[in-house]
Amino acid sequence: MAIYDLDARSRAPSFLALGRTGRAAIWRYLLGVCVFGLTAYVLAAIPFLLAIIAVLQTGIASTFDLATLSTGDKLVDFVILNAAFPMMWVGVLLAVRLVHGRPFRSVVTAAPSVRWRRIGHGAAAWLGVATVATAADVVLHPDLYRIAVEPRTWLLLLPLALLLTPIQTTAEELQFRGYLLQTAGRLLRRPWLAALTTTVLFTVLHAGNAEFWAEPSVGWVPYFAYALVWAAATIRDDGMELAIGAHAANNLFGFLLVDEAGSTARVGALLTRIENDPTGGAIGAIAMAAAFWIVLFGLPTDLRALGRRLGQAHRRRPWSAPHRA
Repeated sequence: MAIYDLDARSRAPSFLALGRTGRAAIWRYLLGVCVFGLTAYVLAAIPFLLAIIAVLQTGIASTFDLATLSTGDKLVDFVILNAAFPMMWVGVLLAVRLVHGRPFRSVVTAAPSVRWRRIGHGAAAWLGVATVATAADVVLHPDLYRIAVEPRTWLLLLPLALLLTPIQTTAEELQFRGYLLQTAGRLLRRPWLAALTTTVLFTVLHAGNAEFWAEPSVGWVPYFAYALVWAAATIRDDGMELAIGAHAANNLFGFLLVDEAGSTARVGALLTRIENDPTGGAIGAIAMAAAFWIVLFGLPTDLRALGRRLGQAHRRRPWSAPHRA
């Protein structure tokens, strides 16, 4: 059963339809993407560099390797790498407000206000699915998990992750499931194609992560599966609150609870999987994405109807003895 009844939601203009409100000429969307890109990927270097200078000047770190983007301290690196993400918020704000003349809320939800409970629903559903999937893997492969936590590091990481990770993940949601999804919807006019386009973009822009290249033939699958189900949920629910909650829960789970050797997200989680399994990870990601959808929305109507027909056919079928060869 779904967590809430979607049929009871307000029938306001759909989330994608909001992309056709305000100043919505196609040239404005092309300009908006340029404004966003300049802010989020060029001007974002300013807070990033300021963060590096700050940690070096205060003596928090003595060196910073630009090749590896590391000071040698995982917690310091975590803070520095998160310094640029607020510029994604600024980029979306500038594009939506100045280029399109729309309220910032319109890139988050079609509801009259942000639905905070939906964010909680998305986070709870994803956390539940991730916990069940991880518990099953621990039971099946107990020898692959190690308790590797350093208590002092983890206690320092906890408030940093709880503060910075939602900023980071929401920045990405504002970009991909917010502005770019509405942009694709405006240009392509097909919801499924808009979702697929932003999913491919999300996957490509995460190609620098170590997990992506552990096994290139399947390393992209988790990014694709997660992005696709988050985009579909955004369209289905007329807002990206579910995706905001799910993305934050996903990253917090990896930072704080369970990580994997060689993972980009490895900062100091309580439990570590010591061996990578890209194929198993790809299959698990698809299963998690499907489970997330089912928890929130239930089975698709056509599958429920198929199940009822199969059940009725089974009840009508006369009992027969097993076939003997």
